[in-house]
Amino acid sequence: LHPGGSCPATTTPWDEPLEPLGEDWYGPFFDIPLAEDKLQEALVEGSPALGIILHRGDDRRITLELTAADISAAMPELWCGHSGEASHSTTQPDPAAIPSGDLASGGARAHWLKEGLIVWRAPVSAPAGSRVWLHSSA
Repeated sequence: LHPGGSCPATTTPWDEPLEPLGEDWYGPFFDIPLAEDKLQEALVEGSPALGIILHRGDDRRITLELTAADISAAMPELWCGHSGEASHSTTQPDPAAIPSGDLASGGARAHWLKEGLIVWRAPVSAPAGSRVWLHSSA
């Protein structure tokens, strides 16, 4: 994770990302120390205060830009990644809302869980390098 903007207490070089403090049912979690004086300045000015880039190498998974008001409303936690690329929430997502079930029910062979994530039961005997085609109908 790379925090940026005017309010992080320290600079995080691109080749040395902030490491997660741990991981829970939702995924990795991070602690981003903020400079209180800079946060207050950004609050008065209404300017962007914190940028967050969650990435793996050069593949950017989540990019957020938050104002000081967003940060103040979210203290001490901010949840992101569950409602789209550029969204965040001040409340914890409901674990019961995570899709689950039998992939074979209703004759479906694949399920679209979210943008960019489709699951299916692949044959165990599929040789390495096999290709998969996805066909759909409205």
